[in-house]
Amino acid sequence: MTELFEITDHFGRSTGKKKKREEVHRDGDWHRSSHMHLIHPNHRIIFQQRSDKKDVCPGLVDVAVGGHHSPGEPARDAIQREALEEIGIDMNHYPGELIPIRGYRIAAHEFPDKNIFDHEVQDVSFFLSDIRIEQLVLQQEEIFAIMEFYIQDILDLFSDQQKQIRNLSGLAFDQNSRMVSYIKPWKKKDFIATADLYFGKAAFIAQRILRGERNFPGI
Repeated sequence: MTELFEITDHFGRSTGKKKKREEVHRDGDWHRSSHMHLIHPNHRIIFQQRSDKKDVCPGLVDVAVGGHHSPGEPARDAIQREALEEIGIDMNHYPGELIPIRGYRIAAHEFPDKNIFDHEVQDVSFFLSDIRIEQLVLQQEEIFAIMEFYIQDILDLFSDQQKQIRNLSGLAFDQNSRMVSYIKPWKKKDFIATADLYFGKAAFIAQRILRGERNFPGI
């Protein structure tokens, strides 16, 4: 089935046009996506490692759940659909608190050698729950591994207080598509490169959420 994206301007406003995914990435059209950071009350944050088969940023560490909007799809519906598809969690029936961040984030990842120019207007949210990685059912076509870190370690990594950190726990697919333990050292270069130190800012907001704050103007 052909995947269609709704074309927007860089403010996320619809132009009324729709194009195929590969055409959008080829032409650098702006389009909407949603990100959701999974955080645990025990000061932990979950990230995924993208599959090596991905055309954009293969093998790099990314937000726990993320994906493009279908045409006309609200941000909340998009992230609930992606959570079910990517990690097997039905947010309508799993206890937790969804905390949306106001505004949106602009992200651009360009790979001229692959003729890919991915320009996204991203809605960002956090899901605070006692979820653990052992409960997740990963979509292998999209995700190679899932890892849990201390929030402070992520913040230290992206503020250059540490050059390398280790995940607390992790699961990855082996050659037989079985889930095996996956713990290793990580550096900033292992995460998707961003001009705004996105993952460090996510860790900063996660800490504030755990302190009781809920009103954030952006990320």
